[in-house]
Amino acid sequence: MRTKNFNKIFIVGMYGTGKSTLAKKLSKLLRIKCYDLDELKYIRKYDKIRSVESRLKILNKITKRKSWIVEGAWTSYALDAYKRANLIVFFKIPKWILYKRILLRYFKRKMENKTYVNNNLKNTIQIMKKVGKYYKNSEDYLSLETHQRLIDKHAKRVLVLRNNKEVKRFVEEIKNEK
Repeated sequence: MRTKNFNKIFIVGMYGTGKSTLAKKLSKLLRIKCYDLDELKYIRKYDKIRSVESRLKILNKITKRKSWIVEGAWTSYALDAYKRANLIVFFKIPKWILYKRILLRYFKRKMENKTYVNNNLKNTIQIMKKVGKYYKNSEDYLSLETHQRLIDKHAKRVLVLRNNKEVKRFVEEIKNEK
């Protein structure tokens, strides 16, 4: 895949798929600023929420720039990103892997000496329940089917990543183009 033509990249998928990690790697390799949709949602992370109107204005402003990488799980709120991206990277990771990653992230953070907001077992279980719903409930605003529909409708170019091997291969391709 020739990445030189891609300067507006939207990385989408469920929690725990590796969106943030890939966005940071691509940002560094391609020298394109990356934006986390969770950062747009909160005035103060996981505490004070921006209005939907405010989030949409910020996202609209970002996606009008000449280059950007946006990552997140948003569906219809992220229409500007779906429409304006010249590459959508879609993480379609099996549910059981996401459960494992979410649990590992919880325990890893518990072992660190840093404080993470909402890193508790109750929140971790809620996230895992949302992951289960994502794969089951096509009517939910945040579902695999909803992501797929938006991608099918708006994407110019799509790269589907299903495992770490595919992610590593994609990153290596970009490195080799440099």
